[in-house]
Amino acid sequence: VISEGDQLMVRLLRTAGLQGAVTVTWEISPPDSSVFVTTSDTVFFSDGQQEATIVVQTLSDDISEVARLFTIRIISAGVARVNLSSSEVSIIVTASDSPHGIVEFAQPLVVETEEVQTTLALTVQRNFGLVGALRVNFSVVPDTATTPDDFTVLSQSVIIPGDTASGTIAVAITNDDLPEILESFSITLNSVVLDEDVNGGRDFEFSDPSLIDQPPTLGASTQLEVRILENDDPYGTISFSDNIFLVTEGETAAITLVRTGGRFGTVAVRYSDQDGSATRGEDYSSSTTEVFFAPNQSSLDILLPIIDDELPELQESFTIFITLSEPFIGAQLGSITLATIVIDASDSPFGEVGFSDVTPIQLENPTVDEGPAVVSLTIQRTAGLFGPTDVSWLVEGPEPGREHLDIDASSIQGTLMLAEGQSSGVIEIIVLPNEDDSEPEETFTITIISASNNVFILPDQNSVSITVSQVGMPFGEIAFFGDALELQRVSEQETLSLPLIRTQETVGATVVLFAVTGDSPDLDVSPFSSNVSFGAGQSRAELVLVILPDSLPELEETYTVTLQGATGGAAINPLAAVSMFVIRASDAPYGQFGVTSPVLTASLTDTTIARTLTFTLCRQQGTVGTVQVEGVIAYDPHPNTSFVETFEDGEIEREVTVTVLPEDLFLAPDTAFTISITGATLLNPQAQEGVSAEISPSLGSAQAVVTEDVANPLVGFDVGSLEASVNDSAPGSNVDLTIVRRGQLGVVSVSWETGLPNSSLASGSIAPPTGSVQLEADESSAVISLRATPRDPHGEPEVFAVRLSVASLTPLFPAQVDPAIGTATIEPYGVVQLARESYSGVEGQQVSVTVWRRYGSTGTIQVTGVAMVAPSNSIPANQEAATAGTDFTATPVSAILEEGSTVGTIEVPLPDNEDTGALKVFRFMLTAVQRVPQPLAPPTSPRLASSNLSASITIIDDEAGAGLFRFTTTPPTTIEELGSPAIPLTVARAGGTMGTVTVIVRSVDGRANGVTAADEMASASAGDYDLIDLELVFEDGESEKSMNIQINDDAIPELMEYFTVLLENPPAGSALIDPDASTFEVAIAASDNPGGVFSLLETSLTLNEDTAPSGTLTIQRDPGLFGSVTIEWEALYDDGGVHLVPVSDILEVGRDTVTFEQGQTSALIELRLQANGVPEGGEQFTLRILSDSSGISLGTVEATI
Repeated sequence: VISEGDQLMVRLLRTAGLQGAVTVTWEISPPDSSVFVTTSDTVFFSDGQQEATIVVQTLSDDISEVARLFTIRIISAGVARVNLSSSEVSIIVTASDSPHGIVEFAQPLVVETEEVQTTLALTVQRNFGLVGALRVNFSVVPDTATTPDDFTVLSQSVIIPGDTASGTIAVAITNDDLPEILESFSITLNSVVLDEDVNGGRDFEFSDPSLIDQPPTLGASTQLEVRILENDDPYGTISFSDNIFLVTEGETAAITLVRTGGRFGTVAVRYSDQDGSATRGEDYSSSTTEVFFAPNQSSLDILLPIIDDELPELQESFTIFITLSEPFIGAQLGSITLATIVIDASDSPFGEVGFSDVTPIQLENPTVDEGPAVVSLTIQRTAGLFGPTDVSWLVEGPEPGREHLDIDASSIQGTLMLAEGQSSGVIEIIVLPNEDDSEPEETFTITIISASNNVFILPDQNSVSITVSQVGMPFGEIAFFGDALELQRVSEQETLSLPLIRTQETVGATVVLFAVTGDSPDLDVSPFSSNVSFGAGQSRAELVLVILPDSLPELEETYTVTLQGATGGAAINPLAAVSMFVIRASDAPYGQFGVTSPVLTASLTDTTIARTLTFTLCRQQGTVGTVQVEGVIAYDPHPNTSFVETFEDGEIEREVTVTVLPEDLFLAPDTAFTISITGATLLNPQAQEGVSAEISPSLGSAQAVVTEDVANPLVGFDVGSLEASVNDSAPGSNVDLTIVRRGQLGVVSVSWETGLPNSSLASGSIAPPTGSVQLEADESSAVISLRATPRDPHGEPEVFAVRLSVASLTPLFPAQVDPAIGTATIEPYGVVQLARESYSGVEGQQVSVTVWRRYGSTGTIQVTGVAMVAPSNSIPANQEAATAGTDFTATPVSAILEEGSTVGTIEVPLPDNEDTGALKVFRFMLTAVQRVPQPLAPPTSPRLASSNLSASITIIDDEAGAGLFRFTTTPPTTIEELGSPAIPLTVARAGGTMGTVTVIVRSVDGRANGVTAADEMASASAGDYDLIDLELVFEDGESEKSMNIQINDDAIPELMEYFTVLLENPPAGSALIDPDASTFEVAIAASDNPGGVFSLLETSLTLNEDTAPSGTLTIQRDPGLFGSVTIEWEALYDDGGVHLVPVSDILEVGRDTVTFEQGQTSALIELRLQANGVPEGGEQFTLRILSDSSGISLGTVEATI
């Protein structure tokens, strides 16, 4: 790589022979003399010279050029050979003088524009080279001008095409009607890149990444400010808001100036006034001054005081005009620059009219004989008396439109004419005479309704009233009637309706006032003071009272309702103005009886126990009278106890004490005595209507809870001990059970024993199996420590349980076991572990991993485990670590153990793969155990054991390796009496047969699991079979060997016997033994009558009823003495003859059994004749023995009797 005006040294190397001089010719292609000083030349190698240099020199110019690629090539080397693989070198002449240009703004950096110019074009200039299209990215920074309110940039970037020197940023200026001052924003050129989109996809870094290009760059002028000049009248137009302003004398006139258009800046406005009919100093005050519009202010008032001179004056006016003060700052005057201020007429220049006297007039209703009454009223005119005026009036009565019935039509309305200067006049109102017997009082109002020629009507003198008196009783008379005149009886919460009547006349509406009096009307009656309305023409109404509910005990109460008066002219009839009613007794005035504060107490000595129940009978609500209260005390299932108590008048409570009998009654903690009131009878005085002594609905019964300090002892296990856990690692006691006691009185002895009496499962071993603890008074718990040991080796399901019994050491104070918590189970759902520490299997198959559930086996459980890489320190020397995913699957696998199941199998898959060779090992670990289905609140078990949770699994290659050795024959049960049978045994080699491998086959006495049942021999021994202890050698490729085991017939009575053949790896051997098939258990069936041969020693026996009525026969047992055997016997005739007397009438017992315990060799049959005192001849019969027991035989079975 070389730059313009630079020099490049290219080394030439001469290899192999170096003899002689050599001239090398080179050239540059293409030959461009504008780029290089020399485009071809020669280089001379002298004899023995190994290296030479070609000097390449480039020219320097001011032309913008992109990078160019040239080749310098060796043309010839004289007698030397040119190495064609290295005869060319590429030369890159780098780009120069900014071939793609330097970009910046072309015009001045501040551009001003009018808002009316809709589009603004901003030129971006490219200087120097013009190669390639460019994309110029820019950002817009709003200042006082914002987008889109003031402008919008129409593109995101600027494109400058190739061979083009400039591009344009288009900005749309928003032309609106909003007044605005000068605003600005700026545009910044951020970057420039070669634009691929408009250049046919050409990469200006060239397809050859080794070429170096000069990218376009930004120049110095990259930021430009755009200013939008002020527009749309930004400082506003000032004018008056109206041409004319009407004001009143004595006020301050507010002459409003408005500023329309823009509201920028402060504008000063000068104003001046000019007299018209109003004179400055006499009618108004003013001085030439100025006011100021603050920025954003749109209106203000010029304040001019109007002088109040109290002189009657007609309307006057003056003018005011405005000019702008310096500086104007662009504001202008509007169309209204001169305003007229009109001062309204003042101080009544045309006068004020009103009645000279507005005192209400009372007028007796004229009679027909008297004729119409005339009332004269004076209308007075004051203040100014300019011009004449016509004053009109109108009469209005209580019934609009019917005034003519009482007022003469000529005087109902009219007009009084007052001449200029006239100060008063008189009008007459003619009241017509009454022609009826009764008429209500009526009021008529005479009102001045108008006055011509702007004469003011005085508001406080514009009307006067005439009241014409009442005749007769037109509004009627109000009284109670009907049921309201009888004594009413009502209860709380009821409604009482009292009828009212209006007699004589019913003119107009009236309101009748009433009040209720008595003991406490404000508490018992609503409303206790109010009114009832009668409408015009209405003759009847209802006075409605609500009797209020309360919780106060009350006897009967009497109340009086009195009519107190009526509005609207109606009268009250004094003979029927009162009504009376009675409120019935309420809210249990004789009391509600209940039970409170029940308490049990106890007193305990060495010989006695006394318990007392104390409670309070209470009397709520009323306390009137003597009341007898009956009740019972109940404690299920014992008989009830009754009680009777008498409350005197005013008595509110009494305490009752009852002794709890019998003394030895068992009271369990938290049970309760129920005290209930069954009746309450009022003895005196006689009960009032509808009420009696009551039982309280809430306190009618109460419970006295048997507390710890009163209760009999009730024992059981603590909740945490009901399903107890074992401490696996504890060397001694591994289970602690807490015995708890409810009821703290007395001394108790709590005993325990193990096992569940009705369980079909075997009881697990718990030590000690029985025991007891003594709990003193107030001692609430004790802990017993036990050791639970599951069967080993693992076998049938067991149950580990401890149950309690209790005895009281305090006389007359029994104790009990709480059946709900009287039995504790230990690990009822089991503790899970692996059965072995190692397993093996062949790849492509499964390994059966055995899990044990020890202790309990309640419920169905799921045991889960997972395979994992074995730790390096646990891998045997001849094995390798297995790889997860290839050799084993690290996915959890599980097994289900059903209810009662103690053994389960988890199948662990071994993937088949292409690897061959060494044994591989991984670990399998139990990770979880849970009940199925999972309960909402899981108990403490099932759980995993603290040890034996992992095992190693060895993988045997199915195509290579030494193989896995196992027994393949099914273990048999053989019978030695078959004549010394031979048992075949086969050892197989699976999963590879590579190499010679030795295994050991040997026999041991006993079963494979070490467990011997009660009806089995502990083990077979020498003599029962031929002992085995040999080595089997498997040659390379050999997969199976067979052998026989000889069973011996020894004629010795024996039970079922076992021996086991073991398959083992010799010391330091390389055999891999399958632990699941490494034992071969042989059972030898019981033989040679192990239970014995039973025979009668005597074959005859003579009995005589008179001299020898009884005798015995001996059953002999030999040689086998194993187990307990029952022999039956019976006496019977077997000669086929006729016998008058049955055997059952001869012998006291004619059929029975004899039992031989294990090891017992003989037993007696005793026969006794019945003593009947009847002379009889002799009889002969047979006694025979028989048995269906297995493992025995019978010898001599009959004797003659």
